Amino acid sequence: MEIGKDPENSVGFIECVLDLSSGLPESDVWLVVDLFRATTTLASFFEHGGKCCRLAQEVEEAFSLKKLLGPGWILAGERDSLPPEGFDLGNSPRAFLSLDPGKWEGLILTTTNGTRGLLRASRQGGTVFAACAQNAGAAAGKASASGSRITILCCGQKGKPALEDTLCAGLLVERLLSESDRRFLGNGAREALAAWVKSGRTLEAAKESEHARRLVELGFSEDLDFCCQIDGFQAVPRVASPQGLILS
Repeated sequence: MEIGKDPENSVGFIECVLDLSSGLPESDVWLVVDLFRATTTLASFFEHGGKCCRLAQEVEEAFSLKKLLGPGWILAGERDSLPPEGFDLGNSPRAFLSLDPGKWEGLILTTTNGTRGLLRASRQGGTVFAACAQNAGAAAGKASASGSRITILCCGQKGKPALEDTLCAGLLVERLLSESDRRFLGNGAREALAAWVKSGRTLEAAKESEHARRLVELGFSEDLDFCCQIDGFQAVPRVASPQGLILS
């Protein structure tokens, strides 16, 4: 295995962008991470039988999609970590442990950071997957099979890097390295991998982030524990169009 520095067009190049305010490189494959909680919610939805999802950037757009698509679609998401008034669900990945997503035609999701990150990556071109700790191994396998230049896009928090996303990105970098004998890391990928190794290769430190503390205050501590579990899922949601249609 070689972990070196090489130009972005190299075979086997891995980069990581730590927040949505940063510029994006050219990439064949995107792994978008919003660990707390959007990409974990998407992975959970499809893992438990969901059929498809439509992303909405704004709350008003989500309501319009619900009106257009009909009552068989579930409206879910958050603003400031809480479900907007009139939504069927919030942004909890644990919701699908008790509900049956397979009975619905689909999910409409809008969140503060995660859906924006997924839509931004989809407009860049390339294959876009929703990644998290729960599907880390499966997502790394899908990404490695889908292209040579892989970028992990961390959605961060309020335009800044978020500890939880950076640590999850480091986990994904490590998994991607295990998928190939030859990978070159960009500076962001090196930073994320170093943070992951320093953490002891666990996500416990992520529970101390600013975002995590906010979620605990709101009563979502069980969501944090769920999001920090590693390799519980095989589902790797894929953005199938720039308009935000997601399929398993």
